[in-house]
Amino acid sequence: MTVFQYTARDKETGRQITGTLDAEDRINAIKQLERMRLLPISVRCTTVTVSVKRSHLLYYVVSVVLIFAVTLFCWFTMGKRPSSSNADEKPEGPVARSVPVSRASKVASETSPVEKVPEQISSSVASQVVQDDQTYIPPSRSSTEAHNERKLKGEVFVVTGGQSNIKLALVNILAIPTVSLASHLEAQREEVNIQLARVKFELEPIDWAIESAKDDGAKFQEKAQNSIRQIRQGRLISENEMVSMKKESDRIKLIIEEKTVQRAPLAAKIVYLKSTAALLEGMPTPLEVARTDSDGRFSMTLPRDVALTLVAHASRDVFSNTENYFWIVPLENDQTEMVLSNNNMSP
Repeated sequence: MTVFQYTARDKETGRQITGTLDAEDRINAIKQLERMRLLPISVRCTTVTVSVKRSHLLYYVVSVVLIFAVTLFCWFTMGKRPSSSNADEKPEGPVARSVPVSRASKVASETSPVEKVPEQISSSVASQVVQDDQTYIPPSRSSTEAHNERKLKGEVFVVTGGQSNIKLALVNILAIPTVSLASHLEAQREEVNIQLARVKFELEPIDWAIESAKDDGAKFQEKAQNSIRQIRQGRLISENEMVSMKKESDRIKLIIEEKTVQRAPLAAKIVYLKSTAALLEGMPTPLEVARTDSDGRFSMTLPRDVALTLVAHASRDVFSNTENYFWIVPLENDQTEMVLSNNNMSP
């Protein structure tokens, strides 16, 4: 099991919460947070705890006891040393040749988990000791990770109305777990809908005031036309009436100008909330990030056992306007190439 430290947001209260939880991997940790009605912001591995099965533990204990028993047997067997008189006597017959210690004995003496095995131990026992000890050596993590990784290459470009290909450089490509991104988008849509309703509520009285001022302006325009026709017919208009008409005209213009200024930021906020940029605000932490080169190409190394989605944002100045491009594209498990262009662009 692995201990993960997380930072999440409560979907009901909106409060930010920090804590720890036990899970097999990052994906299971995120799923636990979702079951707790928490929106993961960041999930980071802090401690790895090893869980040993009961059968493996029993096998390990039996192996250690066996090694200890063999060591004691060899110690007692070799404990009887020859006497000094016998040691000084030269052996009769051909000179005994020294037998080199077998490689298995050396390996056993270097790798025994209890203590060094004497050099006189038999090769068969030493081989068994080495085999038992190697049973508990876990596979290399680097080789495991290399087996579970894949290389993704791609490019980013847009096609203009004149059928010109524009390569987009310095675009950040984010690889985000699909589960985390889906949870984020769902929660963000709810938040966006709440903000939209709030902004529209603030916008209603402003729009009503503008429409009311336009209606007054239409009535004033009709009144002014009547006054002009009367002047042409020879009727004189008093100075007070002219001053009153001028004040009415200025009042209508002032209301429309003030309310239009108040309406502009609210209207811009509505446009933003309806765009993809609002949904991508506060995205989960990506597993991998890449940046396109001058030709719009990128590459990144991704795990095979995690469902991922590529997220990217690019912008381009066209005369006095700025065009924004967004991509939210899921990846296949064994996909190694990706093209981000007009056909898979988000609205």
